[in-house]
Amino acid sequence: MTLLCTLKSAEKQSTTITFNPPLAGYDAVKPRLLEMKAIAQEKLGMIKTSHLTSFQFPRPDYLPMAFAIAMCYLTFLPETSLAKPAINLLGLSVVQRTFQITTVLHALESLYTMYLCRKHKTGFVAGVRLPTYFFLE
Repeated sequence: MTLLCTLKSAEKQSTTITFNPPLAGYDAVKPRLLEMKAIAQEKLGMIKTSHLTSFQFPRPDYLPMAFAIAMCYLTFLPETSLAKPAINLLGLSVVQRTFQITTVLHALESLYTMYLCRKHKTGFVAGVRLPTYFFLE
């Protein structure tokens, strides 16, 4: 898209704007320009974007909590009578490897969520509660 701009000095300047991804058709021009306007105004500090200030926990989901408790139990107490049938069925190395992979993935997920909270300026209370929830989920 090529625009003809008039500068403060009354000089005319041609500016070319490339769209990535390219526009699908004429109907896609207005929404894309409005989006670009909003982004430019935000970057210039002309408008303030809303920030997340509170977080409500959704209803508890007990399946992931039960899985986490079972994995901890099987990993750290494999010699108990309750854990032996599961250990014999799956094997201790499979249980330990599953626990390790789950722990690493949830730690990475938590770090990514904290990065998003910092990027979007959620504040301390919402920023702490959100990653903690997803780390336990």
